[in-house]
Amino acid sequence: MSRGVTSPVMGTLVWRFVDIDGPRNVGAYMLVTMTQLLVQSSMAMALGLMSCVLLARQSAHFLYPIE
Repeated sequence: MSRGVTSPVMGTLVWRFVDIDGPRNVGAYMLVTMTQLLVQSSMAMALGLMSCVLLARQSAHFLYPIE
């Protein structure tokens, strides 16, 4: 959910940064874009891992109730 909110904001900030400083900072823009993609993918992986762990815990509790 937060991914869809943060990525346009980050994109506009990066584009402003590139527009102000001119075409010199295309490397910096690429670097920021790559780090942003890396952060987003790692966040998505962490969220997926967390949901898998929660689902596994719930299903294990359902199959083998601990009383």
